[in-house]
Amino acid sequence: IGEGRYKYQGKWKEIEGFEMSKYLVTNMQWEAFLEAEDGYGNDQWWEGFTKPERPPTQPTWREENSPRERVNWREAVAVSRWMQEKLKEERRDREIRLATEREWERAAAGRRGKEYPWGKGYREGYANIDETWGGEGRHNLGRTCAVGIYEEG
Repeated sequence: IGEGRYKYQGKWKEIEGFEMSKYLVTNMQWEAFLEAEDGYGNDQWWEGFTKPERPPTQPTWREENSPRERVNWREAVAVSRWMQEKLKEERRDREIRLATEREWERAAAGRRGKEYPWGKGYREGYANIDETWGGEGRHNLGRTCAVGIYEEG
């Protein structure tokens, strides 16, 4: 995502350039981390904080292409470190890590500070939310969905 100025809550801010994955980590990717010989159990990925003594929490939805949920911050850092190592040849000098709050703001709103990824105003069926709660629409999956299913949003 380009560096420079971006609009957030009506004010212009500056940010250094960064890249962000288009999709969340899936159950299949998380399982690869759990099952790898050098994965979840490797102390290297937990440097700076205590490795959990319990096994990771099972996800509510288990389809391979669903986003992995029920992962805590330390586990998210650990899987990022593992992915960085696994992809270092392919990614060269690009860092794999969790996004900062400002990076999330910039990625979500774009350079011009869009209200939604598609622009102004909510559009029915463009995102996986409970549209019935605020009277915005009739859709409510009540769960996560396959990564990449809402291309408009």
